[in-house]
Amino acid sequence: MGDSRPQLNVASPGWSGYERHPRLTHGGSSALFSEHVISRHNLDQKFQYRVEQRNCNIALNSGGIDMASLHDARQLVCSFCWQNFFNTEQFQLLCSCRCAGARCDNGIRCEMTVRQINQSASNGCNWCSYIWTFTSRREEIRDPGDVLSIYLYDFYADYSTPTGKNTYYLTMNWETQERARDLGWALRLHAFTNSTDPAASFVTARKLQTERWLAECADHNQCPGQAEAILPTQLIEVAPVGSPDRPRLLVTSGRKGRYAALSYCWGSNSYGELNQSNLNKYIQHLCLDALPQTLRDAIAVTKSISVPYLWVDALCILQDSDDDKSHEISMMERFGTMSVWDLDAREYDESLEPINKRAWTLQESLLAYRYLIYSSNTLQWRCNAGVRNLGNSLHLVSYSEEHQYSQSLYTLRQPASDSEGELKRWILLVNIYSERSASLPHDKLNAISAVAREFSPSLGPQYFAGLWQFSILWQLTWVTSCSWNSEVKNTRPNVYRAPSWSWASIDGELSYGTDLLETDKPCLYRCDFISCQVEPKSVDFSFGEVLAGSLTLRGILRQAWFKPSNKNILWLGEDGEILRPAEALDLAESRQGNSKKAEDNEWVDKEREIRAYHDEAGDWPPMLVFCLPILVVEERVLMGLLLATFGKEAFKRVGSFEHAHRKDFDHLPRCEITII
Repeated sequence: MGDSRPQLNVASPGWSGYERHPRLTHGGSSALFSEHVISRHNLDQKFQYRVEQRNCNIALNSGGIDMASLHDARQLVCSFCWQNFFNTEQFQLLCSCRCAGARCDNGIRCEMTVRQINQSASNGCNWCSYIWTFTSRREEIRDPGDVLSIYLYDFYADYSTPTGKNTYYLTMNWETQERARDLGWALRLHAFTNSTDPAASFVTARKLQTERWLAECADHNQCPGQAEAILPTQLIEVAPVGSPDRPRLLVTSGRKGRYAALSYCWGSNSYGELNQSNLNKYIQHLCLDALPQTLRDAIAVTKSISVPYLWVDALCILQDSDDDKSHEISMMERFGTMSVWDLDAREYDESLEPINKRAWTLQESLLAYRYLIYSSNTLQWRCNAGVRNLGNSLHLVSYSEEHQYSQSLYTLRQPASDSEGELKRWILLVNIYSERSASLPHDKLNAISAVAREFSPSLGPQYFAGLWQFSILWQLTWVTSCSWNSEVKNTRPNVYRAPSWSWASIDGELSYGTDLLETDKPCLYRCDFISCQVEPKSVDFSFGEVLAGSLTLRGILRQAWFKPSNKNILWLGEDGEILRPAEALDLAESRQGNSKKAEDNEWVDKEREIRAYHDEAGDWPPMLVFCLPILVVEERVLMGLLLATFGKEAFKRVGSFEHAHRKDFDHLPRCEITII
């Protein structure tokens, strides 16, 4: 049976930032620069960074320019900038060097005083006016004789498309005898120009062709074919034979075909959802005028690329049928999507996109082979061969996506070669998925179930409410973000959704430490997995919603008094008596008051660095907990769980702790522990 994913994935618009356009010059040909600014202030040898966005126009000499064009270009800058910067062999070599993808030392330097910059800017020099936007800031009041050293040089971004002379670095640093501190800026410039401009031969990015992209994708070796596949149960037929302007709902009855799917946010005024009462009406006809604009646009695009069917969750799943929902969710990995997103045409951080705050769109974007993304600035195409912007405009990912822990969806959809690599990929996906939310709390596991099924061959076969059988103990070490960020409000839902040891039991951002992503993971500390049982809501689908779950392991427990308000842990005595909460609180308070009892051997030493965190945000009172160490590095317990008793024989997770001394646990015996 062939792969049943749709041929395309379409997502819905958001916002974009403001831009300014100072104009720079050289030669007679021009290129627009989008600028990524890092303002760099050295305070006591520590750098602090600020990021801004701007655009500027720079005219480049590509050779063969007639004197009239050259004269026009010279009028845009002062004579100093022309003679010492733009009309130089170094600048021409920098702009025309064709060693694309390689590192080279091409660059151009010059120095200008504050007096020169101010005078030339006031006289209309575009380059000096651009520099002045930095030097004129209130925090940059300078003496007229202070010198600014300016250096423009090559920068090659590994993930930029298209290839060409489209990215540069610009640094500006003050050279002054009076100030020992190094103050200045580091800027990454992104160049693009018109296709008819002489500079277009080396500046290949364009200012801001869907059917063409789809056709080109068919020839990509990295991308699967576009053969017909088994269709979802219901689809929108966008142009029925005989009435191409009257879309309708089609019950596919197991037939094969090609289709696209829409990923979007429903909104508060959505078109009538599909249910048993309107099914027959929609089979006859869908009223275009009554559809939201996003759905109308998706239908129009699907028709324009000659794809006959479109899948939209609100109109293709019976919303009043649990059986239909369960069936379609279980088949979701066959879908993929056509995504209408809102992107920035240049430097792009996909985590800021409004649609990427929605839980369901993560798997919709990960599972699609081909992805068409709409935005207010550009149209973007994604497939296994790479990313392309409409008109070949520059696509450059943010700095955070250029390292081994990249959380870019394009990066994370690439499978790893072994189970360890797949576990790292899953952990990163959980990190970004936790920042998203679903309209229905019980959809936490449902909305990532199709992705989970894709991981099953390498991390399964058993899947326990978001955790895998492979290396399951390491997967217990997630930490909620409210532990270090007071603005994050992690909570547990009022209705049961997952076992307390699962990240799916928590709403809000959480994360796994990067230690788990290293080649040499931390060691387990005297802890063994025994068994795990999870009761899925649907017996035919183990990757979705669950009704109950328990985890049994063998490890060490040490009872302690936990004060969430100051993230402190105080060990209880080990004389065989279990201290009452009131007595434990009294001891804790005396410890903090540095009384005689503070020297009691029942407490850990003063120099400990142990910190403990409640999983949920809020003003939690002190409580008795049991500390379960999980990971250890040398003499430190890197990570452990805080457990509270639940009933007579079980525990539930309430938090986590870190940086305890290994010696605090070495003398204790192991026991069997069940967490629910």
